[in-house]
Amino acid sequence: MTHTPEGLACLTRTRLSTSQFWKLRYLFVPISFTPTHQNDAHVAVCAISPEAKLVDYVCSGGDSGLPDSPRSDGSNCIPAVFAWLAEYIGNEEGSAFVPSEWRLRTSAGRLQNLWRGDCGIYTVTHALALAFGYGFGEKVGAFPRDHQHRIIKRRKRYVQDLMFGGFSLYEEGASNLQYYPLIDAKPKALEEEDFESLPQSVLSKLPKWLRPRHPCYEKCPNKTVLKLHCQRNIKLYPGYDAPSVSGKGITLEKFIGWVEDMDDRRAEKIREISKAGCRVEWIDPRSSNQRVTPRHALWVK
Repeated sequence: MTHTPEGLACLTRTRLSTSQFWKLRYLFVPISFTPTHQNDAHVAVCAISPEAKLVDYVCSGGDSGLPDSPRSDGSNCIPAVFAWLAEYIGNEEGSAFVPSEWRLRTSAGRLQNLWRGDCGIYTVTHALALAFGYGFGEKVGAFPRDHQHRIIKRRKRYVQDLMFGGFSLYEEGASNLQYYPLIDAKPKALEEEDFESLPQSVLSKLPKWLRPRHPCYEKCPNKTVLKLHCQRNIKLYPGYDAPSVSGKGITLEKFIGWVEDMDDRRAEKIREISKAGCRVEWIDPRSSNQRVTPRHALWVK
């Protein structure tokens, strides 16, 4: 249970109440995964801003955290992060998780030299740049000639921060070696800064109580015609007529939920059937087709 979105949400609430969450500017979630053909783990950071309702996934290794990541051996963590976030925030009136209000960015991080173990330095620096309001600035091309020298100096700086107990306030006339200027720049999910609406790969993993109904099922009148839809597409809805799926006592809402779950796996199922040398085509219940029975639309658009 602990490793499910529901279990993680319950565990989070024991450490951070939702009322406290909404007061945060950022909540930083470290992400660790081991790429293919690599022994050591790679680290990235998921910066969640309750204030701006945005998630900034920052990875110096070029991973987007999504199933279609440019890095095929990426973390694929973003759908899981939003599933946890939705369960954690819940659907209480006035503070509910509304998918359309949240934005995602996955491309703002600075890329490291992949042959060096600098991902930890990049991750901490990315988080610090957001926490102190600096932002990431403009992307540059090639690494500067003294790049590795700067990385070494950054490592020493973080060791010093730890040895001196963190940061300090500015004092007139003092050395202020542990002073970091804090810029009160509120995070904003601007489209011109590559923040986007949540992709389908994220929406499909949200809790069932939150997922928007697929448009093609909005006008479905009853279970009888929905069964006809499943019969038309029998290879894609095996077991649709089982008592536990559509039998007595099963509501239309629950039956539609099962059909939508099967739809989420449709592309994978079609690939499996195609590999076996068979051809299958999903037929929209709002469309007529002379090759199937019945030969008319099951319900109107």
